[in-house]
Amino acid sequence: MQKDNVLIQSGNSSDMIYSFDDIIVFISQYFTLNKGDLIYTGTPAGVGPIAPGERYSGFIGTNKLFEMGIK
Repeated sequence: MQKDNVLIQSGNSSDMIYSFDDIIVFISQYFTLNKGDLIYTGTPAGVGPIAPGERYSGFIGTNKLFEMGIK
């Protein structure tokens, strides 16, 4: 993740405690999952406060997935 075009977080799915398969199996016990559903699993180290006027961007590899500003 970038804040104001500066890298503030970097992580890899290999660092996750549980595998994607395990997470999907667990969630599927309680909810029906459909193609396109999002599962939020937490965040790597580096999380800090968000302040007005900052801009955030999220990436997978070099593909930007989102960009948002905080008002």
